[in-house]
Amino acid sequence: MNTKEVCAKCDHLSAMDLLPREQELPYRSWLQNFDKKRRRIASKILSRLIFINEGMAQNALSCAYQRLLRAYAPPATAEQAASIDRLNEFHESIIVAPIQGEKPRATDSGLAYMRTARDQLAFKDSQILPDPLQAAELAHAAERPVVLFDDISGSGDQIAATLTRRSAAGPSLATLALAHKPRKVACLTAVMTSVAKETLAHRFPNVGFFAGHTLDPSNYGVRGLFPKEQHPEIHELLQWAAQQLKVPPHVHNLYGYREFGLMLCFHNSIPDFSLPILWANGGPRWTPLKERYDG
Repeated sequence: MNTKEVCAKCDHLSAMDLLPREQELPYRSWLQNFDKKRRRIASKILSRLIFINEGMAQNALSCAYQRLLRAYAPPATAEQAASIDRLNEFHESIIVAPIQGEKPRATDSGLAYMRTARDQLAFKDSQILPDPLQAAELAHAAERPVVLFDDISGSGDQIAATLTRRSAAGPSLATLALAHKPRKVACLTAVMTSVAKETLAHRFPNVGFFAGHTLDPSNYGVRGLFPKEQHPEIHELLQWAAQQLKVPPHVHNLYGYREFGLMLCFHNSIPDFSLPILWANGGPRWTPLKERYDG
């Protein structure tokens, strides 16, 4: 697939609302970052971009929540189905809060999913708190379950930071989950990597982790999605771009955080373990495909 064909494909997906408008995801301008030779391989990277629009993310979170209900609100006996009243009672007892970054910010992606929790999953405004520390304090006082939301967990670091963070007024969510077996603490994401799922399950066995889709970075990363004979050409492209891009020090300048090398983008954000060539800032002559706030 050449550059024109890739752009035509993007145009079609945009017209179908599967990609945003080109003004919001400037795929043609992004391709102009590269000379003719490099544009060919950049087009192939763009053609394999996994874009998750708002509807997809909401559906994935709904799927994750159904898995949570099956795990946390089981029937009274193995032969019975969970009653509507039993599910409603559990649902209305939940405290909802966002997953925060290692350094909490007002732009953390988890906050965007509080509206999804209300509009798609029918949580009441009174159940939703903007700060997981507030949720931990309320759960400690009222013996209620807590469910944390975000779009994706790549390494599990942000979830771990949220679970272990504590205030002077109460214990951390991880401590609550460990100390009180009847209390339920869970994390919901639209997408979770297999790395995060395994790491978190081992570190926090009393916390539930539910995702709409679990992906393996070794299969979904740039090395897994391209044949091996194309890897040197891709590596050269990433090396060339890295000389111009400003990448945070904790992120690998070629393959992103933890070198996952994903080509994954959400409607409201792009994770730092996606290829920096997609999101990093390269100055006035460089157009990111999807800019990160900390990129």
